Amino acid sequence: MGIFGSIKSNWEKSKAAVIVQNLLEHQASVGFYDLNPAKHANELVGAVWDSKPDVFNGKLGQRPHKITVAASALAHGIDRIGFNDPSSSALGLSLGNILSELETNGRLYPLNSIDHQLLEEATATFMSLSEEVASSELVREMEPYVNGQEYTSWDEWYLAFKQEAGAQNPQLKTNKEGKSLVDFMEDEPLKRAFQDGKDPLELAREFADQFDVRTFG
Repeated sequence: MGIFGSIKSNWEKSKAAVIVQNLLEHQASVGFYDLNPAKHANELVGAVWDSKPDVFNGKLGQRPHKITVAASALAHGIDRIGFNDPSSSALGLSLGNILSELETNGRLYPLNSIDHQLLEEATATFMSLSEEVASSELVREMEPYVNGQEYTSWDEWYLAFKQEAGAQNPQLKTNKEGKSLVDFMEDEPLKRAFQDGKDPLELAREFADQFDVRTFG
């Protein structure tokens, strides 16, 4: 690439980086991003450019629009760091903003065939990230369910534990007031088990099998 082509590429990189920087600064302002937006934007654009130099420098005949380069940079960044990296959410939201803008006002941008190809790839990354987030949300929503049983509160979980423990070991049966020796135990380990989504029935069986009132306390 000649000197003028290099200058042109650097100019195009800087224009795309400004778009990425502005989007990341917005994410930082709402607390979703804690890196340096300007520095990271330049790194993201530089990395995606280096991954496909012929595509971005116009060697194939057409240069992609700056908004496409920005979208590609964000998508490439997500692919590199993975969906579990804390920064992926900010990159994904920023990419979503670009794709939303193009969906609404795409006719206003002079996009060419290379733009459309790159945007399809960026959209695929965005959809994969969205599916991963949705899946994670579903897992979190399902955490109160253990073996098909829903325990929406600590009290429900604890009652199930006590009842099963009493059913397995007569020493742990509840009295008429609903009390048992379990109520005299330190409950912090059980609360941690509840928060971790452990099965209270399984834990109760293990506990009841090992419990002996003669060694209690």
